[in-house]
Amino acid sequence: MHVVKKGQFELYIPPWLYADRHLNPRAAIAYTDSLNNSNFIIYREFIPDTEDDSITITTAEYATYASQAVLRTLQNAEIRQTDTTQFHGHEAITMRFTGQFDTLDIWYCLTVVRTEEYFFQLVGYTLKQYADTKGAQMYDAMRSFYPYI
Repeated sequence: MHVVKKGQFELYIPPWLYADRHLNPRAAIAYTDSLNNSNFIIYREFIPDTEDDSITITTAEYATYASQAVLRTLQNAEIRQTDTTQFHGHEAITMRFTGQFDTLDIWYCLTVVRTEEYFFQLVGYTLKQYADTKGAQMYDAMRSFYPYI
C-alpha cells in the first residue's frame, strides 16, 4: 500500500490501483484497476448549514441516502453487513453490498465518515469473486482513512 494525501485527508491505497481522474469528475480521488473491474472512489460533500432551521443530518441518515444510490444501481442488491464505528475520532458507517451490474456479480463497500464540515463517501467495488482479496484490501484502505478536519 502507498500513502495518498489529498488536502483534507490521507489514506493508504493498494498498489494495484491507479489514479484515474476521468473515472468520476465529482470525486475527490478516484483509483481503478480496470482489468479486474475494481474501483475505489472518495466523494466529499459539505454538510449543509441547517442549524437555523433546527435540522441536523445524522451520519445514519446520510449513509441511508448514499446507500440508496447503490441499491438503485445494482440489480438484486442486498446489504450484507452494516457496521458503525469511529475512524480516528469521527463517526463512520460501513455497508457491504452484493448485487449484479449487467451480467457481472459485484461486491460493493460504502463507508460514510462525518467530520465537522464534510460527509465523506468512501466507495470500493470489485467483482464478487475478488471480495476476499481486492475487496478486503479496499476495505483496509477505507479503514486507513484519516481526515485532517
